[in-house]
Amino acid sequence: MDSSASCLGRKLATALLVSSVLLSQAFSFNVSGDKQDWGDLLKPAMADQNGAMENVTVQVGDTAFLSCSSAVGGESPVWIRRRDYHILTGGKANYITDQRFQVLHDPESSDWTLQIRFVQADDNGTYECQVSSGSGYVSRFVRLHVFQPVATIPSGPEYHVQQGSTIQLVCVVDKSPTPPNYVFWYHGDVMINYDKHRGGISVDTESKEKTFSRLTITDATLEDSGNYSCKPSNTDPASVHVYVSQGDKIAAIQRKANGSVRAGARAGWLLIAFSTIVCVLILINR
Repeated sequence: MDSSASCLGRKLATALLVSSVLLSQAFSFNVSGDKQDWGDLLKPAMADQNGAMENVTVQVGDTAFLSCSSAVGGESPVWIRRRDYHILTGGKANYITDQRFQVLHDPESSDWTLQIRFVQADDNGTYECQVSSGSGYVSRFVRLHVFQPVATIPSGPEYHVQQGSTIQLVCVVDKSPTPPNYVFWYHGDVMINYDKHRGGISVDTESKEKTFSRLTITDATLEDSGNYSCKPSNTDPASVHVYVSQGDKIAAIQRKANGSVRAGARAGWLLIAFSTIVCVLILINR
């Protein structure tokens, strides 16, 4: 079966399940004296009369609240995940085994809010709230945007500093709709934000469009070498390895690096010269 036929099959199955849910609700309404006509439930679905889609933005791990109102004339909306046309809820009944999904409803209110706890990246997408009305179904759509915050240390995987100087590391938290509650810095397995034993350590964190956390360690010693990581409250940590060297050692490292560059340049010029000589000899022999 091709993908188009498979998609059509899912839509048909969803339509049948929606109809069965709404019909069962309609049956219960008729038994209790509701005058709703069964024929109205079989009419084709209509688009949202407002033509607008609500947008909800959350980050991974948070709770999302998708709102829908039955004030348009129907009762007990059906929530559908449009990605796979999976019916999530009908009224307050769940039609999905994932317990993160739940409908919140106050009997004195017309609002039926779909709650998604511990939001995951693949929850991103469009959700449909389908409400039965006197002229068919009215669908309201909510677009859920899920962001995964990312932490980085721009200095790269290694940071070299000379003994006695200052270590300055910056952790950047991006793609976060809301700032992290905290950013902890670790030296190995030891959290050092509030270190009083070593002294000379400060952490400054500020949040604007991005969150920046700056770790400053004055008068670096050889014992300050090692792995440093920043751990925001809302994403995975980022790490860097700090190398604190004595003055002569770090100078030797720099000399070695500069020597490698110069050696590479000399080799390049020699290759060009050799190629030129070969070309000249070939022309002379002709």
